[in-house]
Amino acid sequence: QNLMFSPNDCAMIAEDIFYVTNDHGNKSSLGKTLEEYLQLANSYVLFYDGKNFEIKAEGIKFANGVTLSPDRSKLFVASPVGKCIKAYKIEKGYNLTFLYDIQCDTGVDNITFDRQGALWAGCHPKLLTFVKHSKNEQAIAPSEIIKITFADGGYKKETELLDDGKLIQSSTVAVRYNSSLLIGSVFDNHILDCFSK
Repeated sequence: QNLMFSPNDCAMIAEDIFYVTNDHGNKSSLGKTLEEYLQLANSYVLFYDGKNFEIKAEGIKFANGVTLSPDRSKLFVASPVGKCIKAYKIEKGYNLTFLYDIQCDTGVDNITFDRQGALWAGCHPKLLTFVKHSKNEQAIAPSEIIKITFADGGYKKETELLDDGKLIQSSTVAVRYNSSLLIGSVFDNHILDCFSK
């Protein structure tokens, strides 16, 4: 499909029906590079209905991780360059209405909900260091895990882990499993298993 040329993550609605983030708006290498370094909001969210792709949300700085809320009424999209998570209401026809930004002050990568309804995110607190690490493994890249809870129409953000890279580098995802918090990385060859309250 012409619209999906740089897919990053998807959120399944049903078999062959899903949202997918397209993390760049430019197809060329030069265009992608300019988009990254100028921090342009050219990426978008696509919806696939089993036959066709359609843009449902745009104007996002590097649309990355995407997930549905537990009640499947909202879609959340991580923007590492924008240092936020965007919340959308899912309307009729799977159209998206922008609700608000969750300000994270860190490079948010992939996002997941736990059974209690808290939103977890693997993050890159120093994006430029992450880029250096992607090209040179000797450059140590730190990790950050944040937890977002929702109540009374608002949200609360807490940093659950901030590591200089000694435990795990370039964290991309955090998944709560029973009493453990499992943390994954782009480049490290292990998963970090943390005990969480």
